[in-house]
Amino acid sequence: MKTQLYQWLKTNRVMLINAGSLVCTTLVTGVLGFAYWWVGARQFYPHAVGLASAAISAMMLLGAICVLGLGTLLIGELPRQPGKEASLISTALLLVGLVGGLAGILFALFAPFVSVDFQSLRASVGSILIFAAGVSFTSITIVLDQALIGLLRGELQFWRNTLFAASKLAALVTIGLALHTALFRG
Repeated sequence: MKTQLYQWLKTNRVMLINAGSLVCTTLVTGVLGFAYWWVGARQFYPHAVGLASAAISAMMLLGAICVLGLGTLLIGELPRQPGKEASLISTALLLVGLVGGLAGILFALFAPFVSVDFQSLRASVGSILIFAAGVSFTSITIVLDQALIGLLRGELQFWRNTLFAASKLAALVTIGLALHTALFRG
């Protein structure tokens, strides 16, 4: 029985690591995401946290829509197209990045007509471009993560997500402390 289990684990090692990386990514980013919003709720005004939450939710929704199914396509095609992985992935990333950027610009321009709370998204060209870049990067990272899964490199997907979530949390803490310090110095 032990040898059969060992053989099964050995045979399915890559798939188990890939699946495990997805589970671990969900756990780690969930914990770091909770910490992010906990810190944000304590260091910033409720209105700012609410607006940021709505903007990030919109970015995530638009980013997921702008993936256009290319991540799923890559998961299926990468194993069947050896030697073409780089061109398939780079083309998909470029396409979803452009579509995401365009969707972000359109959302920033037209969302304030639906809800005045989104008015700050189009307050300046810079804020429109920042929001559009957020949607674009969201689309790109979703497809990149799926491509890494398709390449059976789930551990890279895990580390990319973990480092990004940790750096977002560190940036939020740093900005919060800097604003707090500036308020009490001024």
